Amino acid sequence: MKVFRLSVVIEERIDYYTDFKRLVRTDPINRIVLLSLKDTHKDHALLPLESDNVEAFKASALHGAVSSDEDFSDIISNLMGPGPWSIRKDIELPKSCNEIHFTNKNKKSNVTISHTLKVIFRVQRGDDQEMDLPTGKRKMFDIVVQTPIHILSVSAVSFTSAVDA
Repeated sequence: MKVFRLSVVIEERIDYYTDFKRLVRTDPINRIVLLSLKDTHKDHALLPLESDNVEAFKASALHGAVSSDEDFSDIISNLMGPGPWSIRKDIELPKSCNEIHFTNKNKKSNVTISHTLKVIFRVQRGDDQEMDLPTGKRKMFDIVVQTPIHILSVSAVSFTSAVDA
């Protein structure tokens, strides 16, 4: 299997209800891209790495996704194999409250805000010979892993800090 793209996205959905809890309006889903990794060359796969050269790894999009205190030779040897691959990265939410709202699922409120975290992989199977007829290239597939998440208000963090002090 070859991985051509890796994306981490939060989708925010806002629903408006009447006093009788009937759905009146839904805002368009707001997608906030937290991480997007793809190779600069369209035909090159992100994973597995094609070269064991450290400079080739530093030029790839994966270089920014690993912490700098790890040994590059261990990382490269892990990412060159057929998988499974392990990439660990802390991803921060946007700082601005204008870009993303906190989750609100209060049953007494007429507005609900829900969030979904999606991890999207664009892959190509390595064992099939099936070709896409219009392009003449091997078929690509998107694998989407999604889970609901709960985003707290910025004020909740400052309140907790004040209580701890």
